[in-house]
Amino acid sequence: MIMTVILGLIIIGLLGFVFWQNFMQPKTETNKKDDSSVIKPDVKTPVVSKPMADWKIYSASTPFPNIGFSIKYPEGWTASVDDSSYPSYSIDSSDYQYQIDSNGYFYLTSGASLVVSFMPSDGLTLKDFVKRVAWVDSIDLVDSMLAGTTAFSGSKTNDPKDSKRYSIWTIKDDVVVQVQMMFPYDSPNSTDLKQIFDNAISTFKFLN
Repeated sequence: MIMTVILGLIIIGLLGFVFWQNFMQPKTETNKKDDSSVIKPDVKTPVVSKPMADWKIYSASTPFPNIGFSIKYPEGWTASVDDSSYPSYSIDSSDYQYQIDSNGYFYLTSGASLVVSFMPSDGLTLKDFVKRVAWVDSIDLVDSMLAGTTAFSGSKTNDPKDSKRYSIWTIKDDVVVQVQMMFPYDSPNSTDLKQIFDNAISTFKFLN
């Protein structure tokens, strides 16, 4: 009787092994093969662009009480000060060059210049003061913000005889502040220079 039971268990075990080998194992291999045929997307970590990562900070006080400023500018540009009339702080690209024509008119021939200027408002509102500037007579002024203060921005890009200009103006303590980017009318880098201007004014701060 015992031998019969043992023999029966052996037979059942053999049948189970044969069943697993012929039916279960091929199915598992098929599943593995199917999984390997699925094309998985190549997931890459996005690279975050930092266009101002290597920019420097220029800061200065001005002759006007309680008005100083700071602004970032690209690596390789050079800062200088012109206080012959009103304080003007220029930050010029390495290829910056200009000419003065027979009429005393100043214009750029290469490179670019980022200029921060300070002028007394003479009691005028900001818009009236800006409209007094000759080169903006024919352009529209756009409501903007500069260092958290109300501002106007404008551009001059359609005069082949002049430099291209992008400017923004605000007023602080009766002093008009202008940040301007100038470069030759036919500059091949117009788009990049406009982006530099936009990035630069986003970093402008008043220092009291």
